[in-house]
Amino acid sequence: MKITYSILAAGKGTRMGSLTKETNKCLLNYKGKPILGHILDSLISYTSEISVVVNYKKDAIIDYCKKSYPNIKFNFIEQKKLNGTADAISYLQNDSKFYFITMGDTIYSEESISNFISEFKKNKQNLILVDTVKNPEKYGVIYEKNNIIEKIIEKPKNPKSKIVNLGTYILEKSIFSYIKNTKKSKSGEIYITDTFQNMIDDGKKFYIHKINKEYKDLTYESDLNQ
Repeated sequence: MKITYSILAAGKGTRMGSLTKETNKCLLNYKGKPILGHILDSLISYTSEISVVVNYKKDAIIDYCKKSYPNIKFNFIEQKKLNGTADAISYLQNDSKFYFITMGDTIYSEESISNFISEFKKNKQNLILVDTVKNPEKYGVIYEKNNIIEKIIEKPKNPKSKIVNLGTYILEKSIFSYIKNTKKSKSGEIYITDTFQNMIDDGKKFYIHKINKEYKDLTYESDLNQ
């Protein structure tokens, strides 16, 4: 069973303010190492090949990866326009049956990644890493029953669930055809949560895995000091 491991690192990270004026967010320092380094460290026990979707300041990312992780085979894929997560994922298609996808600004422990992958191997179905939060309206909100997703809604105003999508997935190959057929939002982006809902409506199963270890979602400059 072939799994493609991938990191989405194309965005500008504008919410980091001036810190990303000359640097891609994933290369900002966090506890003595670029964010991307922490993410790679959590993955290299499971794969010797990693795809990285790039755009903004791509040369610096490519240089860092090659110099710091010479034993990893990297596939650098340029997202031509920054049209959101679903568009970035659409560039990953190859001959794999499943795709591990994580964001370039969120750090998990190796144990959390190990637990997530182990959970996937039980069912070999679409799997989303989730958490329970106090401010679910800022995330893709998940409604589930017995760990199977019934509905997922991007940033609803008055969510009745506090379970949210953390942006780390293992997805089946059909994701690519569904992305192509997902309508764009008012902002012009394709929300990956809309794609997931279309798949669920067609009978595709999506399971959740609740994280039980600390993680770092590094969105703002203040997050780097936590």
